[in-house]
Amino acid sequence: MKSSIIAFRDLVMKTIAAEIEGIEDVDWYDGVFDEKDVADWSLKTPCAFVSVNRAPMKPYATGERSIDLHVTVVIVTEDGREPRDGDEQCWAVMENLANYAHENTFGAQNSGPACDVVFERIADPVMRREGVAIGAVRWTSNIMIGPSATARHEFIHNPANGRRVTQLPRDLFLGISRQTLPDGTQSAPETLDLTEDDA
Repeated sequence: MKSSIIAFRDLVMKTIAAEIEGIEDVDWYDGVFDEKDVADWSLKTPCAFVSVNRAPMKPYATGERSIDLHVTVVIVTEDGREPRDGDEQCWAVMENLANYAHENTFGAQNSGPACDVVFERIADPVMRREGVAIGAVRWTSNIMIGPSATARHEFIHNPANGRRVTQLPRDLFLGISRQTLPDGTQSAPETLDLTEDDA
């Protein structure tokens, strides 16, 4: 089973690759980087690196667990047509990404909008002389994992697989009547159709 934290990180990467204008490549990293890492990166700039640095968890009596994901996305850009224009592009990408995080448009159903969003330009004289601009967007996204005991009581679950029942069957079986009719035969099982007629 895939980790919920990794699944969220992958959704962030997927959104950046598809929606953030100007990004050419996306990858994940372990949250520690320096100028040597930048020099070794082979991604095409402008590029982004996604990391989940911390994930403290808070359990609830209902059985669910709340996790605050401390996300960092490092943006690497390079000067293009004009000197130092990589800096402007770096800031533009960071602002755009922060909007996506705040609106929670990553497609994670059990997460809330980003909070504590911080922009950071990473000063590195060596990289700056080579025309490379590095920035980071940091935020916290909350996700809920684990089964909810409250939901188990509020909703019907299939005893065969434990999954929540979201659709009634075409014929809802009520039970078998053992009544004997006047002619000596047994009455047929009663059923009730609760589904709406097709439009």
